[in-house]
Amino acid sequence: MSQTSALRPGDVLGGRYVIAATLGEGASSVVYRARDRFEDREVAVKVSAAGADLSAELVAALDAGHPVLVRALGVGTTPSGHAYLVLELATGSTPERALAGRDTAETVAVLLDRVLDGLGCLHARGVVHGDVKPANLRVDLAGGRISVRLLDLGLARPGHASAGGTLAYAAPECLGAGARDARSDLFSLGVVGYELLAGALPFGDPGDPSYLARALAGEAAPLPDAVPPGLAAVVRRLIQADPAARYATAWEARAALRDAVRSIPDASEADVEPRFVGRDAALETLRGLMAQARAGRGALARLDGPPGSGRSRLLARATFDAALAGLATLELRASLGAPEFLRALLAQGASLPGGEACAAALARLGGASSDPRGAWLDAAEALRALASRSPLWVAVHAADAADRDVSAMLDFIARGEAPIVWVGAWPSGGALAAASSAVPLRALTGPEVASMIASMLPGLPAVDELVHAAHDRTAGLPGAVRDGVVELRRAGVVRLLGGRWRVAGPLPPWAFDPTDEARDDRALGAMPPEARATLGVLRLAGSVDGPDGLAALAAVPLAAARGAIEHGLAAGVVRRDGSRLRVASPALGDVLA
Repeated sequence: MSQTSALRPGDVLGGRYVIAATLGEGASSVVYRARDRFEDREVAVKVSAAGADLSAELVAALDAGHPVLVRALGVGTTPSGHAYLVLELATGSTPERALAGRDTAETVAVLLDRVLDGLGCLHARGVVHGDVKPANLRVDLAGGRISVRLLDLGLARPGHASAGGTLAYAAPECLGAGARDARSDLFSLGVVGYELLAGALPFGDPGDPSYLARALAGEAAPLPDAVPPGLAAVVRRLIQADPAARYATAWEARAALRDAVRSIPDASEADVEPRFVGRDAALETLRGLMAQARAGRGALARLDGPPGSGRSRLLARATFDAALAGLATLELRASLGAPEFLRALLAQGASLPGGEACAAALARLGGASSDPRGAWLDAAEALRALASRSPLWVAVHAADAADRDVSAMLDFIARGEAPIVWVGAWPSGGALAAASSAVPLRALTGPEVASMIASMLPGLPAVDELVHAAHDRTAGLPGAVRDGVVELRRAGVVRLLGGRWRVAGPLPPWAFDPTDEARDDRALGAMPPEARATLGVLRLAGSVDGPDGLAALAAVPLAAARGAIEHGLAAGVVRRDGSRLRVASPALGDVLA
């Protein structure tokens, strides 16, 4: 794609995404493998051609909360002015390669099952993928399990949108001027399954003059006799020419597939991210500040809500919106020390178009100084120079964890009339909070809690009891609702049975109880007895510097001590306190002692 300025290994976007290699190139974009220095993970960076629009893919990928779907992680602009989208990096191979040396019918059945589950989640959120085909699927066989990712939401649109996609996999209603809906995705997936089972497309070569007539008439060649009849029947129904003759939903198709192929294993228990609900008013407030920045005036905004109210997710969503609104975006963690925070701030600014002043200020940063305000003033002037080219949006994550030096630095830098919007959950009572406009995060309503739970447990019938318990016990905090659903899944109270979510028995009294004591009690009960006993010694000792101290005190093998601490840390009943470890809550300590 000649319309983009090619990136080279080592190039850095947004001060955090380090380009490693080119993954692929299309007509409107180039996709790179990169490392996110902010989160220490590999990602995919999709850079658009001049004039190409990534906003539709971004909007669809933002709500892609299912393990099969690739989520958006970031967005920005390259130094040459091209928009880029940061996505989860999907590992694995194409379906054709994954089939090599495996039972074809069994593997295809699992692939269809996984993709139908992901499509069901996407369709439930009102989005049609629009380009389901083998090139947009990745199959990973690591660990002996089959995991599938569905890529490229570039053609994803709200339901009943206009036609598009790839001819060989497009539903008949998409071949003319007709509208597509969720059943069009089912047709495309059926063609994928047919091709993998038969080694050929169901309606022949798309380049053949008679192809269109065969596709519109639904004249597919029979599948090979070796394909199990039940699986063949599901695939045939998926590729019916008349949308009304197909399955009505992806979940209906998945249920039929599992009834026909009983050997399909349940997917691994990856957690589904809930829908983003109940924050429209807060987003509108923040969008107003974006408009204010475009008009030349900056702002300080404080996300006003308790832990679990969704401050981090709101900040991430608003940062996407800011980028779409034309603001240059910077993201930082306040948990960094002041020197590291300042360096990261200037490094990200230097990577943006017009970031020369930030690069110069970064180069002038020296060693420790008794009075750092000179460097702060230099950074403030550099940011003002950057904002004179494009208004800035600075998202400060974990702002309530800022130490005194970081708070003082931010209070110094984040003032003035430059078109810069600084957003974070500033600690209440501080100077930043006092100077900020509050953006309140209200409690979720019952219907909003129901929407969250339905998006995490798609297809689950009779959610009323779950919703009432979640709403009443969590005070409408979305983080507590999400954590409660995850705990119920991990405890087996809510489980997949035959591909459908079911509540296996009455809700336990601890369901959706967000207190430390209740959570620790549940985690402790799930720990191995030997780990629990060793942690009892930790409680009697008060706290220790690490496993060596615990092993010496308890006269237990070092490996056992380390294992106990790892169990405790993973379960959340042991927590780090600087360089030391402690039992999480007094009530748990009493039980252990």
